[in-house]
Amino acid sequence: MIRVTDAERRARLGRRHHLASLAAKVERATRALIGLHSSDPASVFLSARARVKNFHIGDLERALYERRSLVRMLGEGKKWGGDFGISTRVLFLLATEGRIVRARPKGSWISSQYRWATTASWIGPLPDLDRGTARSELVRRWLHAFGPGTLGAGTHRVARGHPGHTPISYPDREGSRYPMTPTERDRLHADVSHRWS
Repeated sequence: MIRVTDAERRARLGRRHHLASLAAKVERATRALIGLHSSDPASVFLSARARVKNFHIGDLERALYERRSLVRMLGEGKKWGGDFGISTRVLFLLATEGRIVRARPKGSWISSQYRWATTASWIGPLPDLDRGTARSELVRRWLHAFGPGTLGAGTHRVARGHPGHTPISYPDREGSRYPMTPTERDRLHADVSHRWS
C-alpha cells in the first residue's frame, strides 16, 4: 500500500492542472482537467489564463469557434428552481442530452447570451458508447486528472478492469483506499519532488 500525504496530493494536482507549469495550448490545459468550468462566461477565460502560457482571449475563442477543438457544453447539474420559460427548458434539456452545444455568444466574450448549434453540425456525431464504457472512460479520465479517488462503485469497477492499480491511502484519512493507475504510480515521485505548496 502506498501512502500519499496532503502535500503530495497538492503537488500532483498542481502539476496535472498546469498550475505549477503552464500549458503551451489551451486545449492541453482543458484536457488536463477534463474540461474548464464556466459558471459564468468569463470564468472559463480566467481558468485558461491561469493555466496557459502567454494566454490571450483569442486563443480560447479560436479553439471554441474556429477550430472547434473545444466545445461549450451544458452540464446536468443545472437546478430547476424558479420560473423558466418553455424555450429555456427545452434548450437545457437538449443540451444536457448532448444534442445541442453553445456556439459563439451574441456580443463579446463576456456575453451570457449564446447562439446554439446541433452537436452534429458543430463537431460531428458523438461516439456511440454503451453506458458502461462511457462511465468507465469518464472515471478513468477523472482519476487521471484528479485522482486518486475514493474506491466507490464506479472507481472500483475501473480499478478492477485495469490490472496494476495499486491501492493507496492518505495517512490523515484512516480506512480510505484509493486506486492509482500504473502511470500515476510512476509519476508520483516526479510530481512530489517538484516544489509545490
